[in-house]
Order: sequence, then structure tokens, then C-alpha cells
Amino acid sequence: MKIKRIAFRSLVLLTVFWAGCSTNSGYKTAHKFFVDKNYVTAISLYDNYLETAINGAVATNAQLERSECYYQLGKQAYAKENWVLANRLFFLANSPQSDLYADNVLYQLAQNAFASADTATTLDYYSRILTQFPTSELVPQVLYNRFLIYIGQDARDSALNDFSRLWNEFHTNEFTRKAQPELDSLLPWFIEKATETLQRDQFQAALDTLFVLEEYTAEHTSQIRNLISDAYEAMAEDAYSKRDMHLVQSAIANAVKYNPAKEQKLQAYIEGICSGFIQNGDRELEKFKTDAAIEEYTHCFALIPQYEPAEAGIEAAKTLQKKIDESVRLNEKASMQEDAENYQAALELYQRSYRLIPAAEIKQKIFVMKNLLRAQENPKDFAISILENYKNGKVVEAIYALEQELRLTYSDELTSSGWRVLYAFGDYRYEVRYDLLTPAESYYFIWRVNLIDQTVIPLNKSTGNILEKKTE
Repeated sequence: MKIKRIAFRSLVLLTVFWAGCSTNSGYKTAHKFFVDKNYVTAISLYDNYLETAINGAVATNAQLERSECYYQLGKQAYAKENWVLANRLFFLANSPQSDLYADNVLYQLAQNAFASADTATTLDYYSRILTQFPTSELVPQVLYNRFLIYIGQDARDSALNDFSRLWNEFHTNEFTRKAQPELDSLLPWFIEKATETLQRDQFQAALDTLFVLEEYTAEHTSQIRNLISDAYEAMAEDAYSKRDMHLVQSAIANAVKYNPAKEQKLQAYIEGICSGFIQNGDRELEKFKTDAAIEEYTHCFALIPQYEPAEAGIEAAKTLQKKIDESVRLNEKASMQEDAENYQAALELYQRSYRLIPAAEIKQKIFVMKNLLRAQENPKDFAISILENYKNGKVVEAIYALEQELRLTYSDELTSSGWRVLYAFGDYRYEVRYDLLTPAESYYFIWRVNLIDQTVIPLNKSTGNILEKKTE
């Protein structure tokens, strides 16, 4: 077994050795044709070799030499002005030296396409030059040529973009100077378009166009700067509707920068906004919403730093919040006294709390505590007192009037129970009765009275209709 293993290993090593020799032989053959400048055959042989070659120095050399073959063939096609073939070969060469020719080849292809009235192909070649070769010396000319095509197509926005690049990157170039008169003739159109864009609330799009126009031309400068100011003013109004006060401030500053004559008007606009925030904050304070009030007041500082009314409002909100906190503390103590049925102590605490913050819920608590104290003192008298004030006393007046009427009719035959107070089911709930009896007719009036909240509920039909009876 050991002998067999040794023999097998030897066979493997021998196979690898001969394969390597065979592979290197393929490279040497290709290299010979490369040296002899038989580039087409060399490329084919390099391709065959690289299909099976193991990565290494020899394979790298093969790739570089194959690239050189394509480059040399590209130069030959370039010399013969075979632009299509040259473009293909330089692309396959994919080397820095091939790039020195490739932009020129694409330019020639573009010119040929333009001569054939194939504008789409022309633009495609120009775009490839600008994308693949941004540092080419042909870029200014390509931009100028494409600029003219766009004008011819009435693609004025695209033309403006190309001119903007010419102006920014090649300010003194001859093609920039040649393009300027062409664009000058379109200025009124661009200004009108920017105005329409602004009217559609597309502020940034309008500004992008106006900045380009304002940067390169001295013509229509005043009109352009006024439009830029208008755009910023409109942007400020939009930002205000979205509560972005920092954008409001910067937009207003820019509006004044481009049109100083607006300064007084826009300052008044800012002060008006701040005044609105102060009023909003004051309304929040009236509802005891201190955090919301402070938020409203704080908006002012983005527009007018250290704005005194806002600072005063914030101080007032902080003072109010301290009162609210103290009021809450007193309410908690009052609630504990109430739970312990110490109603007098609870009442005093609720009253102190109310003097700090006259909130409706605290006022109701004070009302209840007073009711509970009177109920503890003399519940029956309190129940009658509540009924006497029910419906502003009209119910009691109606009963007394009915009793007087029946007395005139039945004299001593009328029996009146007077006010009677009976305990009803539930704490501090009583039934109050008043009966009128005659040989011919009788009336039984009965109400349930809640001493805690002074609510009164009629318990039968005649009781509920007593006021209607008086009216009849």
C-alpha cells in the first residue's frame, strides 16, 4: 500500500508539472506574436491561455500585453479614422493610455451622428464624454455643442444647466463666451418661468434658476434680485404655516438681503408673528397650560432674540406653574381631610387652593364641603332649604298658592301635612313631602333631595307638573 501511495503522489506531481509547462508554453506562443506585432493572433492566443491559467505573475503579464494589443489596434483604427472600431478597441484596452484617445473617438462619433441628423445618438456620445472623461480638454466644447442642441430642441432648462457648468468651471473659456449671447436672448423667458414656478409655491426650484441667472449676468440684475427676495418672502410665509421659525428667520433675512427696501415691511411682519405667539401663549395661560404657553412664547426667540414680551410671558408661566404646584399640593391635603370626614379642614384647604388657582373643579369641591358641613349640622332643615331654592323658589310658591286656593274652596276640610323630611336610601339623601288633602281632591308632592350636590328629583307626576298647574 505504501508503494502505491508514493507512486500515486508522483503521478500527480508529474501531471501538474507538465500542465504548468504546457500553460506557460501557451503564454510564450502568444507573447511571440505580440512581439512580432501580430496583435490579432496574439489576442486570440492570450484568451486561450488565460482561460486555464492559474493566477500569478505570468497571467498578469498576459493580461497587460493583451490590453496593449487592443490599444495598438485601436491606434491603427484611429489613424484610419475608423471611429466605431477604434471606440470598441480602446474600450477593450481599458488602460490609461487608451483613455487619451477614447474621448476624441467619442467626440468624432458624436460629430458624425450630428452630421447625419441623429441628435439622440449625438447627445448619448456627449453624455458619455462628460461622464467618463470629466477632465478631458473637450468638456467645454462638448458642453457648448450640447447647449446649442438643447436650445434648438427648446429644452431650455437643460441648456441653462450646461451653461451654468460652463460658467462655473470654465469661466474664461472661449466656448463660455460664445454661449453667453445665446443665453442672454433667453433671459426674459427664464425670468418669466421662475416667476410662474414661484407662484406654484415651488420656492427652491425658482431660486435655483434665479441664482444661476443672477450669478453670471449683469442684465436684469435688479429684477432678478427682487424675484429672489420675493421667493424668500414666500418661503418664510410657508415656513410660518408649518411652525418652522428658524426657516422663517433665515428666509426673511435673505429676502431683505436681496431687496433692502423690504426691511421695514418684513420687520413689521416678524413683529406681527411674535405678537400672535404672545396672544396664543396668553390664552394657554388662561387655561393654566403653562408648558403650551411657554412653547408659544419661545417661538418668538427664533425671530427676535431676547424678545421682552416673550421673556415676560415665560416668567409669568413659571410663576403660574408654582401656584399650580402649590394648589395641587393643597388639593391633595384637602382630599385626605375629606376622606377622613374632616370637612371643615378640607374646606379651608380647598379655599386656599382656589385662591391660588380658581379652577372649576376646586370651586365644586368647596361647594360640596359647605353642603356636607350644613348636612352634618341639621340635614332636615338643609333639605327644606334646598327645596325652597329649587327652581328659584317657584316650586314652593306654587305649592303655597295651591294650598291657598284649596283653603278658599274647602276651608277647614283641607288638611295640609306641611313640610315633612324623611330619610331616603343613601348617604345624605332625603325625601321631602308636602301633602294637601280635601274631600274631593288630594295632592301628594314628594321630592328626593341630595344634600351633597343640592340636586332635586320629583318622584311623581303631580310633583313634576306643579309649575304647570300654577300656570293653568
